Amino acid sequence: MSNEKRENSSPNQLKEKIAHLKEELAKVNETFQKQLKQESQDFRSEKETSPDQQSPVKEEKVSPMVVIEELEREIDLLLRDNVRLREEKLVVLADSENLKRRVQEEQANVRKYRAAGIVEKLLPALDNFERALQVENVTPEVKNFLMGFEMIYKLIKLSFGEEGITEIEVNVGDEFDSKIHHAIEIVETGKVKSGQIAKVLQKGYLIHDRVLRHAAVNVEK
Repeated sequence: MSNEKRENSSPNQLKEKIAHLKEELAKVNETFQKQLKQESQDFRSEKETSPDQQSPVKEEKVSPMVVIEELEREIDLLLRDNVRLREEKLVVLADSENLKRRVQEEQANVRKYRAAGIVEKLLPALDNFERALQVENVTPEVKNFLMGFEMIYKLIKLSFGEEGITEIEVNVGDEFDSKIHHAIEIVETGKVKSGQIAKVLQKGYLIHDRVLRHAAVNVEK
């Protein structure tokens, strides 16, 4: 069905047509009322002339204006129902869009942070690789092992970077921030101000914008 056809059959346009019809029927109604009046007078005359004769039951005639008014009331009800249904439709559409957006956000977060669980388990192994690579004055045999460790370490770091995993940059003298730092001990070194980081004990990591592991630090008293 075309848009034009739907518009021509809308309740508002039906009301306009009925309003026009009422104007036309107003004239007909005047004649109709005169006819009823005349028939009533004729009926009384017949009854007075033949009081004993039973008059036939006349069918009651309904004024066209009454029918039009009933149609107008029904159309008003339809218009109110139409407004209500349109509002309900908008609410359902809004709920549907909100649900769709939440599902998309959840799916995006699953993809974005998918590596968090496995990486968190690998971090202790990465710490061990770093500690092993810091060893100095080793034998040639151990040095060969360390070269292999270094290759593995670099591959792990490369894979971390591809998943959005980065180190939290922490330096001695930085202000302590509980959002990214984990205080292991309060110390008194006299080298930094109170509340600043005195020593970095373990690296922290982010996965995109989330903290995967807080940096473990000592804080100046």
